[in-house]
Amino acid sequence: MPEQTTLTVPNTAIEFLKAGLKYFDAADKQQECLNYLLEARAMNPNLQGLNYALGCYCNRHSQNYKSYSFFKRELELYPDAPESLKENIYHLLGWAASNLGKCEEAVFYLSQAIKLNTNKHSYYNYGDLLYMTNHAYGFNDLQITDLANSSYENCFKEQFETEREIIKTKLKANEQLKHNKCRIGILSSYIHSQAAEVLLIDIFKNINRTKYDFYSYYINDVMDFEDDCTKEYRNLSQSFINIKNKTPLEIAELIIRDEIDILIDTLGHVKNNSLNVFSLKPAPIQISMVGYWGSTGLPQMDYLLVQKGWTKPEETINYHEKIIEVEHFHYRAKHQDINISEAPCLANDFITFGCFNRGQKINSKVLSIWSVILNLLPNSNLILNYLTLCEAEFREDMWIFFESQGISRTRIKLHGYVSTEAYFHLHNEIDIVLDPFPFSGGCTTVDALWMGVPVITKKGDGTAGRFSESFLNLCKVPELISENEEDYILKAIALGKDFNRIQNYKNTLRDKLIESKISDPKAAAKHFEQALEIIIELEQKKQKESQLPERIPQ
Repeated sequence: MPEQTTLTVPNTAIEFLKAGLKYFDAADKQQECLNYLLEARAMNPNLQGLNYALGCYCNRHSQNYKSYSFFKRELELYPDAPESLKENIYHLLGWAASNLGKCEEAVFYLSQAIKLNTNKHSYYNYGDLLYMTNHAYGFNDLQITDLANSSYENCFKEQFETEREIIKTKLKANEQLKHNKCRIGILSSYIHSQAAEVLLIDIFKNINRTKYDFYSYYINDVMDFEDDCTKEYRNLSQSFINIKNKTPLEIAELIIRDEIDILIDTLGHVKNNSLNVFSLKPAPIQISMVGYWGSTGLPQMDYLLVQKGWTKPEETINYHEKIIEVEHFHYRAKHQDINISEAPCLANDFITFGCFNRGQKINSKVLSIWSVILNLLPNSNLILNYLTLCEAEFREDMWIFFESQGISRTRIKLHGYVSTEAYFHLHNEIDIVLDPFPFSGGCTTVDALWMGVPVITKKGDGTAGRFSESFLNLCKVPELISENEEDYILKAIALGKDFNRIQNYKNTLRDKLIESKISDPKAAAKHFEQALEIIIELEQKKQKESQLPERIPQ
């Protein structure tokens, strides 16, 4: 008879907390984990570490409103907690705050996390801070780039000095651009159906394959799965490598082994990026593009490809990268067969505004401007759709805010997560998109234009605020671009009163988008190939100049 084991049943708050933590990393025990933590909270809501544990649980399950509240409560109760714990709380609190549209708060919390990290500067904090400064008010491109340069100095320069010398020695042994075809490598943690990788694969499939070979390096420590997009990269590539549990040096050595000429970064300072590898310079030419819009801050990143109109020369003087402009990148709607319905205002006799951007872009300033518009068009409605709106508490807060502005909650329709197909159909319920700022829409703007919905945007004060502006110019509807916040309001009101003009946009915007060639992968591939030719010519010129004998002064 097997020996019986006695299970200890928790009966105090701390025992329930410990029981919950035991199951925290067990994928099939998440409900048990939560139940134990809630039992502990019922007994002692102020138990040290409990609100932190609940915040971590909610963060893991994308419950930003709850995690924000729990982390703040832990800091209020225990301001003298160990600095390593507070650093982690501040970092997680910053991310939760950003998803609630509180990006100025997020910047503060992430800055606090960096200050607490006195022994080693963590790029984990710097990366998210850089990402948030693009969403927050009070930061221009020069300041953001200075921060990017600081992140290199504090997180990569000395930390990878030995590895950089190893790679430099090995790279010298490789003759640059020696193959019949230029070898292009893409290094990313997102070689699956993410925006940048999906759009890039269409470009890669359409450029001259007699001149270029492709190599894919998929770092799947975080996203360990493949989908149809991954398979396309695998089929396109001369070599496709799944990289797991490898150091930056080991990854760099794989790239050198394949004698890659041009290595492409698609993430910049987006989460789970590979800037530590790029800082080792495993390829003679390194390019950042598409997924991140500003400087990486790395002296080892040679070029930054941007769409025409995104940057201004005076804003890029502290970039390490040389800016190469392309006429446009490639953007396409994921569901291109959904029909455009008649403008809903014609049947409703009132205007329905909408915005389907992520929560980090929906800040208090934007909400206040939208409230002015809604009050000036008293019968108008607003539809919002983003992930954080899945949380009932956050939806209630949003309704309370609009009620404080004199707008009934019945006029505000809030959607959390919906499928991609449902998201496209939702465009047929709105007449006008109100673009957020200081970070404008990107792919969401192109999706709206594809569905015939006009987008009112504001001229951007920085690169991240100019995406919609550039798309509207390419589609030849500059009348939708406002000069400032006052003009933004006036344009929204004027269009909201002109039902016939709205229907005209419904009838013509998709055709204008098609005519712009934004959604044509062959056109985008041509522009990309032209950029590559410019880069290769510049690099060959550098090579020749470096081989010239030094002039002897007379």
